[in-house]
Amino acid sequence: MKKHSKWIGVVLAALLVYIFYTPQSTTPDQDAPKIALQRYGTATLKRDLSQLKASDRAMIPLLIQAARKMDRLYWLQHHGEPGPLLEHAQSPQMRLLLESNHGPWDKLNDLKPLLAGVEARPKGANFYPADMSPEEWKAFTHPHKASSYHLIQRRADGKLKAMPYRQAFAPELEETAQLLIRAAKHSSDPAFAQYLRHRARALTRDKFKTSDRAWVLLDKNPVDLIIGPIETYDDGLFGSKTAYEALLLVRDFSWDEKLKVWEEKLPSLQKRLPVPPQYRSEIPGKAAGLGAYDLWYAAGQANSGPKALALNLPNDPDIQLELGSRRLQLKNVMAAKYERILKPIADLLLIPRQAKKVSFDAFFTSTMLHEVAHGLGIKKLVNGQGMVKEALGEFADDLEEDKADLLALYFIALLIESNELEGDLEGYYATFTADILRSMRFGLHSAHGRAALARWNELLNRRAISERGERFEIHVPIMKQAIQDLSRQVLIFQGDGDQGKVKTWLHHMATRVPSLERAIAKMEKQGIQVDIRFIQGPEQ
Repeated sequence: MKKHSKWIGVVLAALLVYIFYTPQSTTPDQDAPKIALQRYGTATLKRDLSQLKASDRAMIPLLIQAARKMDRLYWLQHHGEPGPLLEHAQSPQMRLLLESNHGPWDKLNDLKPLLAGVEARPKGANFYPADMSPEEWKAFTHPHKASSYHLIQRRADGKLKAMPYRQAFAPELEETAQLLIRAAKHSSDPAFAQYLRHRARALTRDKFKTSDRAWVLLDKNPVDLIIGPIETYDDGLFGSKTAYEALLLVRDFSWDEKLKVWEEKLPSLQKRLPVPPQYRSEIPGKAAGLGAYDLWYAAGQANSGPKALALNLPNDPDIQLELGSRRLQLKNVMAAKYERILKPIADLLLIPRQAKKVSFDAFFTSTMLHEVAHGLGIKKLVNGQGMVKEALGEFADDLEEDKADLLALYFIALLIESNELEGDLEGYYATFTADILRSMRFGLHSAHGRAALARWNELLNRRAISERGERFEIHVPIMKQAIQDLSRQVLIFQGDGDQGKVKTWLHHMATRVPSLERAIAKMEKQGIQVDIRFIQGPEQ
């Protein structure tokens, strides 16, 4: 027995030496930040500012300081205090990943936790208590509980309370307002200076209509700033809470003449929607127009996870009906995504003849019409009993993104037929198909990702797109009819505001079929990135 004990001791000692002193192979967890970062390409936001007046150049550092305030506010809305989380990042790659997502959840991978021990992100992010029950919400009778500018928090006694943004974030908002007021003194454009002053007041009062109206009417300012609580994508519970963001833009006036042609077409597009008259009876305001810009700095929600290609703002439906909305194309962002992501996807997954027809011009035009379509359709329910967004709740953003993409292609077919647009319809469809494959990789947590998946499955079911070996082929006549039918269906969904029907349809369509899984695996294997990460700042 003693002899066996001696050998057991020797074996245990050797095992301990191996465990503690032998170099171990890298584990998947150690590789995870590097792998996740590889899903991002990089885009350096550069622009020659020498054409700007000296006063406008002096304004830019103040606008960047104001924009950076939005980063902290978005952290608080999406996750909480960033300091403790970032301090525990075990590598520079992990810290960069956490900063790129404003929290410990991967926005390019269905919000999967980036760190061990982190639970799934609450559907309502940090806009609501994570442990809030449906019964508790229903019993909560505060008049501002569904407000876009109130957090829902717990009182000391555990009951719910509604906290206005202007109070919850008072120090940061006051500092931001002062920066905007200082910046306004340097602006060469009086209207933009007035907008900055209006926006400063709006941020500290949670009242945005006056500043939104001032922004919609801007048309000569070389520098632009979008700042404040704007989009509702992060509110997965009710789709009502807005997230803070900022985008600093420099206008490319050389595109004005090209886009003016499109501005003149806007009034007629509403009348040509493929729905009965009651679903296109609204007349959007005509004051707003189109513009081409380079993005120079992004912060908050605008710099978290997938990046926007273009903007259609303001979201306020009353202002859209009164004045219209501005559609801003972010040229440098679009170019980066096209070259590094969309074109490689087309070359990999479309049949060669159709892949060759994919073009940046088609991408630019369809993206522009996507933003135009956001301002068309219907904002109020056809029965007069409220607004579409409120009626559809958490499903409103999904359906709105679906509508915008479908109507873009519907208009392209109409305009080509009437000789109002040059180009090959098959080329537009091929570019659109590659873009769907790009957008679906954002995951099911994203309104854009869910909408893209619903479109893909509908087009696949209708045989507008079919598998051909390891690639996809677009059948133009079938696609054209399918786009028209789906456009009509989505517009009627919105006008009727039947949340139950929309939920059933979206859930039925939001399933990754085997052919799509194979395509995604092929993109991953080829190393095609999912989205881009900005390298930005004054030093650029």
